[in-house]
Amino acid sequence: MEQTTESNPQELVAFLTLCKDYCALIEHASEYSRTDFVQRTYGYLPEIFSYLSQMPATSTEELEDWFASYTQVISDETVSYYEEQVRALLGEELDLFLHYPVGVAQDGELQPERLSRLLVLIYRELGTPLLVLREDAGELLVATLAILQYAFDTYMGDALLSALRVLHYHKQAEGLEEDSDRWAIEGIQ
Repeated sequence: MEQTTESNPQELVAFLTLCKDYCALIEHASEYSRTDFVQRTYGYLPEIFSYLSQMPATSTEELEDWFASYTQVISDETVSYYEEQVRALLGEELDLFLHYPVGVAQDGELQPERLSRLLVLIYRELGTPLLVLREDAGELLVATLAILQYAFDTYMGDALLSALRVLHYHKQAEGLEEDSDRWAIEGIQ
C-alpha cells in the first residue's frame, strides 16, 4: 500500500477527489434530476472501479492488524438517510429495476437488490478514507485504503459492477425510448 501513497501521489489525490465528488453526489441527491443523477453516477463508477482494481493487495497479516482496530465511521443512520434520499430520487421502478438481473444469490436464486442500497454501500466505503484523511494522512489513511481495497476484492467490486449494469441498462433503455419518440414525431410530420 505504501506504493500507492508514495510513488503515485497524483493518482491518489485524483482518486480521493473522485471519492469526494461521488460522496457529494449521494449526499445531495435530492438536488438533482433523476436523469442528471444517473448520468453523473454512471460517469463516476467506472473510474472508481478502475482505480480500485489496480490497487496493490496488502498482506493478510497487515490487514488482520488493521481490521482489529478498524471501526466504520459512517453510521447506519447516515446510510439509511441517504439511501432513502436516493430511493426517492430514483423512483421505485429504477430502484428495484427488476428488468435486469442484479442482486445477491441466495439458495440458488437471485434476490433483487435495490440500486439505492448499492450506491449508498459504495458511498459508505468511499467516504471512510475521506473522513480518516481529515484526522490523519499517515498510517491510518494507508490502513483505511488497504481495507477499501480488500472491500473491493470481497464485495464492493460486485456492487460497483451491479450498479453500473443497472445504470447502463437504464441509460440505454431511456435513450432508445427518446429515439423512438423522436422517430414517431418525425414520422408523423
